[in-house]
Amino acid sequence: MLKHFTSSTSDLTFPMTQYSFLVPASPCSTAIRGSVGKTTGGVNIRAETADRPFQEEVIATDMRKSVSAVKAALQRQSPQSQPLDQDEIQTESQEQNHSQIVPPVPAPADSLIRSYRSKAEDAILRMNVMIDARMKAKSDTRESEDYKSLHKYCTGVSVGRTMFASEYLDLAQDARPQDSIVVCTMAEATRILNRGPPTIPVIIIGTPNPQQLKIDTFLAWLTCRDTLHVHDFSRLSEEGRAPISMPSKDAKILFETRDKGHGPALNFLNLRGTKGHAGPECITNMYDYKCIELSSADNGKIEEEAPVGDLDDSTRFQLLATTGAIHLPHVDRHGVLTTVLNEQGEKIWLVWPNLGFDVLRGWDEEDELPTPPIAIHIEEGSYLIQPPSTLHAPVTMKTCLMTGTMHWYSGHLPDIITATCLIKEHAKITNEDVSDQFIPKMAKLLGLWRENQAPCLWPPLDQYPEAMAAFNASLHTSMFQSSC
Repeated sequence: MLKHFTSSTSDLTFPMTQYSFLVPASPCSTAIRGSVGKTTGGVNIRAETADRPFQEEVIATDMRKSVSAVKAALQRQSPQSQPLDQDEIQTESQEQNHSQIVPPVPAPADSLIRSYRSKAEDAILRMNVMIDARMKAKSDTRESEDYKSLHKYCTGVSVGRTMFASEYLDLAQDARPQDSIVVCTMAEATRILNRGPPTIPVIIIGTPNPQQLKIDTFLAWLTCRDTLHVHDFSRLSEEGRAPISMPSKDAKILFETRDKGHGPALNFLNLRGTKGHAGPECITNMYDYKCIELSSADNGKIEEEAPVGDLDDSTRFQLLATTGAIHLPHVDRHGVLTTVLNEQGEKIWLVWPNLGFDVLRGWDEEDELPTPPIAIHIEEGSYLIQPPSTLHAPVTMKTCLMTGTMHWYSGHLPDIITATCLIKEHAKITNEDVSDQFIPKMAKLLGLWRENQAPCLWPPLDQYPEAMAAFNASLHTSMFQSSC
């Protein structure tokens, strides 16, 4: 039996007669002392009874393992590699087998996506059940007709391909996948937006929300208004889909009744944003995304307040709907990038990423789509960042309050003009009217682009003449000519 092992390293000495190690304090030596101490307690083994050979064998086995670990550590420190003895080979083989049996601990990003996909798949199942039930409602109501239309569009709905932020950032900047979304943290979303607007939807999971709005509090605030615009899904379809105006107190009572499951869904519209710092942290103070807020007024003058629902108002908004409220597929007007935060409740956001303007024109005429939707599950505390001109259809799974923002990206001015011309020609693509503020705002921005003013990243200047010509020819505005 090995009696004494001495390394060329002077501070490592292992007197076997005491069954203890004298080693300097280091992670390696601490682990070794702990391993041996559990067996021997740092004292002499009592020499008695027939069990002694068995005890010595146990001790010897433990000591061989410990010495092997020390020798391996010394070998790593030595500039010359040493051959492994038989015990070390067996130990390494066992460790390799163990690593093959025990799965690796998931990385944080992998765990985030795994959890998201599980919840999203469950939500899709529940959504399909809800659609099947509500499309059987009274046949002449808006609820029945809208759910039948949504059922057609939901054929083949799935969670889609869920990408890490790093995977997305590795894509070419002109890549336009139609089957993918990004699932990430707020810090990762900041990296994405620093590069430019995302080309596919980004869902930011579980962000802190210290200023959370509650539905009850928000409803009480709404009763301070005289009237509210309401979409009531119990109305006859022949009466159209335009919202009705109701006294706010009556609308609140009706909302609370429908929230308890009595009757079809209710959806409140044109809710001016009440929450300060409404956008996600990842977009805060990025001036490239703020140009929609620039006014056409000069010399510090304040423009007259825009009517509810116009572009200035859309920079911050709230969405409030009871379980079962839906929107049919549409794009947000004027090429805006949209963010929404789920304050309370549960939402599924159906999206058709990167269809392109040509496909959207065809869909308006043929009422067909080439790809099935991706169902984005938005739980409380999660943000969605939706790229400009993304066809989408929100579905309220549980009475839900959301805070939203809309942005123009300074480098997208030509695309914003194209998107606006598209919705003027094909009104069905969006569910809103063209804004009266679009012309003066775009005229102002085109001038800033031409002069390279404001701390923004503008498109290449050689694109300016074509963008100006498209704006002037398509909109036929004398205001544009006089402003620029």
